[in-house]
Amino acid sequence: MARCVGWLAALVVSTTVVGAQQMPTINLSTNNCIVGFAVPATWGTIKGELKELTGWARFARPGDLNSLRGTVEVDVTALTTGSGGRDHKWREECLERGRFPKITFTLERVTVTENQSFLLSGLLTIRDVTRPLVIGGQFSVEAGRYHLTGGGEMKWTDYGVRDSSTFLTKLQPDTKVLLELWLPLK
Repeated sequence: MARCVGWLAALVVSTTVVGAQQMPTINLSTNNCIVGFAVPATWGTIKGELKELTGWARFARPGDLNSLRGTVEVDVTALTTGSGGRDHKWREECLERGRFPKITFTLERVTVTENQSFLLSGLLTIRDVTRPLVIGGQFSVEAGRYHLTGGGEMKWTDYGVRDSSTFLTKLQPDTKVLLELWLPLK
């Protein structure tokens, strides 16, 4: 009996140690992750990107896209549309950079669907509001890494972001979030 209990305890400890080992963390930056956005306006779509970002990604199982988890964090000062005046207004007045300096997306689940399609489900936090966001797209395997390209939709009004419309230019609340990501298979 003592031998059986000892063997069972050794199995539990061994399984716990193996289960506790984590896959390497992949550091995210603009070298392997591009985040952009598009906001419809009176005179066309305003396109922008986030020039700097940090974050991490990790596979729970080597190379299994369904097991991917991670976080992307953007400093609000990294938001740019190519118009200095508009960018300043968005950062300082609409997003209130002084009170809410970061925008964060936390990836909770990946679902791989047919034809190399995916859905990234997670939580987007802008200002002090956190809401679900789903990003869908396509992926391919190139040179030993995943290449994901996709987008999702959100409304900036749902996050308490102030309207930056002017007398001449009315912004619509519908916003497309665009993502491009490269990850090693292992």
